[in-house]
Amino acid sequence: MIVDFIGIFDNLQRALAFDSTDIDGIYENIDALRDEFKKLIERGQNDYLSIFTNIPDDQQIAKILDYYRYSEERKRYYEFFKSLRLIYDILSPDSFLGPYLEIYDDLTKIYLLLIYYFNSKIEINNELNKKTIELVKNNTKNTNIGKIKKVYKIDGNSLKK
Repeated sequence: MIVDFIGIFDNLQRALAFDSTDIDGIYENIDALRDEFKKLIERGQNDYLSIFTNIPDDQQIAKILDYYRYSEERKRYYEFFKSLRLIYDILSPDSFLGPYLEIYDDLTKIYLLLIYYFNSKIEINNELNKKTIELVKNNTKNTNIGKIKKVYKIDGNSLKK
């Protein structure tokens, strides 16, 4: 990236005159990042998402929160997701990511749920990179919950029962 606030393009020729050996290895590093992203996505599917398959949608949030109620499990997930998110943000908008976006989105939703529920002092928008936030916005739906048909009062007596 070249930013020239004073002499626009005065030195552009010199800035672009680089030896091609200076950038040898960039493609290998991108390939390594792609491989690592794929491994992390597979780990996410096997170690995290598989836990919550075959659970009715209305019970998934409770199951996720119950599973991660202990800080050790959450810490492991946070570390995993941080690594995954970093590589995603570096690679995006690479078309390589296409087949993995739905899985990445599901893993992001788990992360956001955990941050929101267990770490409410953290500002979620500051925690995620813009590319990840955009992905979540584009793949999240708001639905009408419908009219409330019956109200159940929950008080101290309810909890005792």
